Amino acid sequence: MGYIPPNEFIRVAERNGDITELGRQIFDRVCRFVNNEKVVNQGIEFINVNLSPAQCLDDDLAADLSGIAFKHGVPMNMFDFEITESFIDDHQAIVNQMTRLQASGAELSLDDFGTGTSNIAQLLKLPIHVVKLDMSVVHSYFKGESKLLPDLIQMFRNSNMKIVVEGVETVDMKTQLAEMGCDYEQGYFFSKPVPPSAFLAYLRATR
Repeated sequence: MGYIPPNEFIRVAERNGDITELGRQIFDRVCRFVNNEKVVNQGIEFINVNLSPAQCLDDDLAADLSGIAFKHGVPMNMFDFEITESFIDDHQAIVNQMTRLQASGAELSLDDFGTGTSNIAQLLKLPIHVVKLDMSVVHSYFKGESKLLPDLIQMFRNSNMKIVVEGVETVDMKTQLAEMGCDYEQGYFFSKPVPPSAFLAYLRATR
């Protein structure tokens, strides 16, 4: 069938109820990769893992993920779970789940900021340490359509949060975003998504 992007198959899995099991299998593969390839020895300090809305509303989520990590001998502090801003509707349920994950040793990030309509005051109360700005916000700034980006970056920095920007495609974007105070950058300028074998080859080539 060719390449199927995540925004297509994840929506299907959320609708038919398969997303919880899919999330477990993905996390199991990530833990196996971390353990088998000894990525810590290759300079990898942590790995980000996305969580879907349905997963976050599952009371057993933290226990399930902790159990999978324990099975593979991987500490939970190896993971930073990304919660998407656009689906934070049940605020208290999300906070409860975040608290359990943090208690297990994991960190939490806010993903895709700028795609939803959440209350910023509520977002700033979430137990998160990193905010990832969606590429739509970044591209709007560099196309001259919006001047909001520097103010967003400063707002989150004033709240003692780290900033990740998505959609970096040129050296000019890379340089300007660093000057604005972004802590991490991602995008095709650095690499397109690659399979584990190519990622490992990249790590070995750059050490």
